[in-house]
Amino acid sequence: MILETIVTTRGEDRDQIAPMGIRRQDDLVIIAPFRPSATLDSLLHARCAALNFTDDVRVFAGCLTGRYEWPTVPARRVACNRLADAGFPVLNHTVLLRGVNDDAELLGRLFRGLVRLRVRPYYLLQADPVQGTGHLRTPLQTGIDILERLQGRLSGIALPKLIVDTPGGQGKVPLGPDYIVRREPGKTRLRTHRGVEVDYLDPPEEL
Repeated sequence: MILETIVTTRGEDRDQIAPMGIRRQDDLVIIAPFRPSATLDSLLHARCAALNFTDDVRVFAGCLTGRYEWPTVPARRVACNRLADAGFPVLNHTVLLRGVNDDAELLGRLFRGLVRLRVRPYYLLQADPVQGTGHLRTPLQTGIDILERLQGRLSGIALPKLIVDTPGGQGKVPLGPDYIVRREPGKTRLRTHRGVEVDYLDPPEEL
């Protein structure tokens, strides 16, 4: 999982402040700045960096623009329509957490609400095995069971992929319920979300 941070580094002549996504791997922090970049030069010079975690978008915007005074208004909902109308794809990543959102009814309401806001539920992410977070991680089967309960109850656009970001940076793996009962030459038996078994016949090899 990528964590959005503000990375501060000390260069030869001045400090560098940049928004940057980092990754945690066991007890290591992986930083991948652009090449070339002032942040990379500073890292190579000082051999250290300070990572600052914040959910205040004004801080990120200030790092990019140099402007730090941003007017804000209280809002119960993010104005996603404005982003969608401007042509931006608006996607949601939800991390599955034990005792927080590991419930099919709760997630079903969330995903329906996101679609109403023109936000696509894109990933349901299995939490990374980071030291000290075991009490928040769910077994893989929990996410699979949740997707199985939601299948057929939500429209396809409201149903995210269950994704495991494999340890060691080996890439994302999609998981889901197994609806294949058995396979035979030219025929596959499938189980629907209602529990009904049906046969799907392949087309003949020679037409």
